[in-house]
Amino acid sequence: MNNHSAKTPSLLWKRVLKLSILTLCCLTIFIFSTFQSTRTVAATTKCGGGVGKNPTITPFVLEKFEAIVNAAMATYDVPGVAIAIVAGDKIVYAKGFGWRNLENHEPVTPDTRFPVYSMTKAMTSAMIATLVDEGKLHWNQRVVEIWPDFTLPTTELTNTVRVRHLMQMNTGLGVDFNLFYDTRLNAISAQEPLDSLVDFPIWAGLNEEFYYNDGVYASAGYMGALAAGASYGDLFNAYEELMQERIFNPIGMESAILSLDLPAIGGDYATGYAFNLVTGVFESVHNPNLTGDAPAGLASVNVTDMARFLIMQLNQGIAPNGTRVVSARHLVKTRKPNIKINDPMFYLPYPLAQANSLHYGMGWISVEQPNGVQVIGHPGGFEGFTSDMAFIPEADVGIVTLTNLNFFYGVLSSSYFIGVVRDSLFELLYDLEPTVAKQRAEQHQLAMAEAAIPRDTIQVTFDPDTVAPYLGHYEKNWQLELRSDNTLWLVLHNIYEYQLIFLPDGTYRISNNSYLGNPVSFSTSDEGIILMSITTFGTDTVAKID
Repeated sequence: MNNHSAKTPSLLWKRVLKLSILTLCCLTIFIFSTFQSTRTVAATTKCGGGVGKNPTITPFVLEKFEAIVNAAMATYDVPGVAIAIVAGDKIVYAKGFGWRNLENHEPVTPDTRFPVYSMTKAMTSAMIATLVDEGKLHWNQRVVEIWPDFTLPTTELTNTVRVRHLMQMNTGLGVDFNLFYDTRLNAISAQEPLDSLVDFPIWAGLNEEFYYNDGVYASAGYMGALAAGASYGDLFNAYEELMQERIFNPIGMESAILSLDLPAIGGDYATGYAFNLVTGVFESVHNPNLTGDAPAGLASVNVTDMARFLIMQLNQGIAPNGTRVVSARHLVKTRKPNIKINDPMFYLPYPLAQANSLHYGMGWISVEQPNGVQVIGHPGGFEGFTSDMAFIPEADVGIVTLTNLNFFYGVLSSSYFIGVVRDSLFELLYDLEPTVAKQRAEQHQLAMAEAAIPRDTIQVTFDPDTVAPYLGHYEKNWQLELRSDNTLWLVLHNIYEYQLIFLPDGTYRISNNSYLGNPVSFSTSDEGIILMSITTFGTDTVAKID
């Protein structure tokens, strides 16, 4: 077991404060472009066999791989990780590193349950494929044929969108921040993603762009439930039953549940952590229970059971126990590249990805490596956790990585980590020159240095008279309060607490919890109303109401 203590971050974290990942877009694109220009050359230099060799998991490969994992945990300050590797119809490696609970020093094991967030999409996709097998719905079926009350912002879009469009997330619909905030309180039902689609903004035409949207994808899962005979008022229970009976049970995924409230369930589970820029330590985070978006990101599972799911994928729909779960025909369709991913941020977890090679299928991302090999997978991450699974069909090999490192941490360190783990294994398997771990570490340190501000220049306490105009309640259940020690706190729904600090560049930043480093700004409207802009997955502006 790796005894790396994530309570003691790297020296860089001790000395400096990292700026928000969302203000580093130019730096991200620079790193992305630089890496694109170097990786193809590196990939042509072999240590041995080469592209034509038959990739094999050997003791030598695993020894090298473990050394890379341990080094990467130290580089990216990862509290704990569980990793499983599959080859053909067998789990050939399953191991825990570090701690599932920092406070009690409880180790991660292959049985430790983690929230996997968006990796749920691939499991939902497999369930929908079983319904297609039975003719209960079709990939190209118009959604209004399944649910006549289905309504999008325009009549034309409403009548045109197919089931596959929801799962490919190429409807052109953007993010609805009202729904996003409500999910953090478990304040939405399974029906609300469906009902709210009419209010989503239109950012592009149908089939034109890929926009990651949990509400849109969740709607596809609920269409499956409706097509299977569920009543509109019982969508979550019906979806949960379909997942249990069609995916979890036949594959043997005994740890898989549709809940993020792991403390309430107990047993061997991981606690999620986010770094606190003021105290300098990792702190546990409160996880929302995203019931309404269940088909897009509610599953929790251990790494061993996720490996069983990958075996089913590699075996073209047959579970490790020999059970036929889904037809190969429709399973393969879920993985087919359909819409190009243009956002460079999606390349961060894929260090070996060739330029312009990322495409989304239906719950899967397809990417091409420098040696021409296709990798299929999907990452997941949100509050306190980051995860990844991927497999190479031609090599009959896959890997699952589950961590309790917050998704938003130091220029997406967690995305770097899962990419290094996955692609370093693939380098070893194909005898590619091992460049990913070293290059990513250098890029990470460069990004951190570019974003660094001396800690003694940040402001943690505030003059009451200076901040008084901004204190009070805002729209969407936000509140800004000055506490007795003169620290400034943003509170959402009276549950989520974010401490604000002030930087020399004149910006406020969140210093703790799941959105650490993200900016908050204040302004005044033409009517004299105080406005607060909060950046999370985008920027939303709310008005002061008292």
